[in-house]
Amino acid sequence: MTDAAELLLVVISVIQSQVGPDQHVAAESQLSDDLGLDSLDIMECAFAVEDRLGAQFTVQDLPVGEVISVADLAAMLASLLR
Repeated sequence: MTDAAELLLVVISVIQSQVGPDQHVAAESQLSDDLGLDSLDIMECAFAVEDRLGAQFTVQDLPVGEVISVADLAAMLASLLR
């Protein structure tokens, strides 16, 4: 089981690889407004986290419309891992 801090670091790492080295990714970064990610990009990030952790999520598990920040995405994924 991954704790919340470790999960946040994994999420930041995945998003950083998605947006590239020129963007600064932090917990408070807004996925859409700050990083330019759309809902499909957010889903891809969630599934990349899934791959790294060996977890399994379904599309129905991921209410990406409710996710605003990097921390929100990490919290949503943490709730699915419980």
